[in-house]
Amino acid sequence: ETETETGTGPESEPEPARPAAPPPAPRAKAAVQPKPAAQPKSAEPAEPAEPRQRKLRLGATRVVGFLGRGTLALLRSLVLLVGGVAAGILLIYVVLVLTKANPANDLVRFFARTSKPLAWKFKDLFTPKTARANITENYGLAAVVYLIVTLAVARFLRRPTKR
Repeated sequence: ETETETGTGPESEPEPARPAAPPPAPRAKAAVQPKPAAQPKSAEPAEPAEPRQRKLRLGATRVVGFLGRGTLALLRSLVLLVGGVAAGILLIYVVLVLTKANPANDLVRFFARTSKPLAWKFKDLFTPKTARANITENYGLAAVVYLIVTLAVARFLRRPTKR
């Protein structure tokens, strides 16, 4: 007889039983803190409780109630866009002047005409001897101020945090 006929071969042996996985440990419940025992009332009058101070809500949290979150996000995006474009135009003009771009070129004239009103009160803040230094200092400062003011207003309009 062969091993398979007698049932003694490896194919006929039953597989050993695997031990069952241990049951999951029960979750520990949070310890319940006992409530402090009520203290006996004393004959001395208790100090009057200070009036609860109302938190002063500054920034966008106060505006949200009026505008709503979607409108506030749109307004913030618009502020970032307008301020970024204004600062970008000023910076491009400063770079064109620094690199001695052809002033007769239409693109250079466009940035010169557009940046002049954007420079606003900064056009003659500093009075260096050369026109190139004048534009670099004054228009560059105007661009930096635009960026700072834009980021400050955008931060004011940011989404309020939940407290």
